[in-house]
Amino acid sequence: MNLVAASEITRAIRKWKAYPAYKDSGARWLGVIPQHWEVKRIKFLARFYGGGTPSKDNLYYWNGDIPWVSPKDMKTEIVNDSEDHITKEGLAGSATQLVQAGAVLVVVRSGILKHSIPVAVNKKAVALNQDMKAMVPRSGLNPDYLKYLILGHQDALLVEWRKAGATVESIEHELLVNSNFPIPSPEEQRAIIELLDGETAKIDALAAKKEQLIELLQEKRAALITRAVTKGLDPNVSMKDSGIEWLGEIPAHWETKMIKHTWSLCEYGISEALSGDGPIRVLTMGNIQDGRVIIPEAGCLDSVPESMLLKRSDLLFNRTNSLIHVGKVGLLTETKNRK
Repeated sequence: MNLVAASEITRAIRKWKAYPAYKDSGARWLGVIPQHWEVKRIKFLARFYGGGTPSKDNLYYWNGDIPWVSPKDMKTEIVNDSEDHITKEGLAGSATQLVQAGAVLVVVRSGILKHSIPVAVNKKAVALNQDMKAMVPRSGLNPDYLKYLILGHQDALLVEWRKAGATVESIEHELLVNSNFPIPSPEEQRAIIELLDGETAKIDALAAKKEQLIELLQEKRAALITRAVTKGLDPNVSMKDSGIEWLGEIPAHWETKMIKHTWSLCEYGISEALSGDGPIRVLTMGNIQDGRVIIPEAGCLDSVPESMLLKRSDLLFNRTNSLIHVGKVGLLTETKNRK
């Protein structure tokens, strides 16, 4: 969250008036709540639906009209559609169920649960895959209030709900359904929702403007670097054709050389399994950020050839065709290759 958004949140909170009296909610993740609010287990407030995956081998199950929501679709707080769709036959022939509009969708199995709980309200009927759960609120519980309640307490709820010993981060269903949730009156829930909708819309608008500014600055930064390293610093210098299509003209007094003739050594990396406790740290492309090399705290080997130990001012670059890492390059400014 940027500083502008954080400041807006702080100002909004200061405008809210305190209730006359509070009480202990009985839930350690929640603390105190207004005296007149109720506390109930979520299993008494909503019906729960799971999901499943129709057989990929049956073509009649797929590419239908029913949105089939999986964690990859949970990027916003409102779900109107999904990347994948199934047919009525796929719905009937699998463990997934049709979830009516107005449910609270939650990711219950995914690596993202290490740090956050994706949650959203669906605005049309959907089916779910097995990594999702849907909570359909009963009378007296507004789905948007429940969504905001989970969003506002993600860190605490991850501690409460996370399944111990699971190979993939997941939420334990029994811990989820037996959680105590605070329940204001329906009128108060609507007031809370209206306030949060308005305030979060302002924050989202500020964040969008900030992102646009960052994109413009990044473009300016890239253009500045390109101009300096390919045209030099003197705008009045004589230019010549470099003979290289992507490069164009360069200052007349510059030379062009094959890059292999400018390096003292070029070594490929290694693909050995990391021990995790050896004396030599191993870098990956993920350790290259904004042209710099970040030394990792983990991922080690016992030994490598001396020629592969990096030195200050070594240049690292990507040699794969990965779309994620294409063009990544970093300059090593510290030499903590070893622990």
